[in-house]
Amino acid sequence: MTVYDPLAALADTDGQKLKALLSDVKPSDDAVKEMLARLSKANAASLRTLAGAGGNSDASGSSYREQYGVIVICAGEAEQKKVFNRLKGLGYNCRVVVT
Repeated sequence: MTVYDPLAALADTDGQKLKALLSDVKPSDDAVKEMLARLSKANAASLRTLAGAGGNSDASGSSYREQYGVIVICAGEAEQKKVFNRLKGLGYNCRVVVT
């Protein structure tokens, strides 16, 4: 399920709490290790930049981009694929989700 949450754009990152949380995580997968290492080095400003793709700004300087979408309920995976391919063929920017 995809939701729009404009309040999430107002969130800040507490660097100390993030570092403490990440120090407790011991992943075995190298890709996850690399991702967490990059995350632990990022500062709050760069995290906000990653989270918000630009667009509108509020009074605090946080930015967000409104997006609108339609969810089509399908009978199964085969129908989902058919609908996705049809919409993609018509030029729509689509995402496949399972709820």
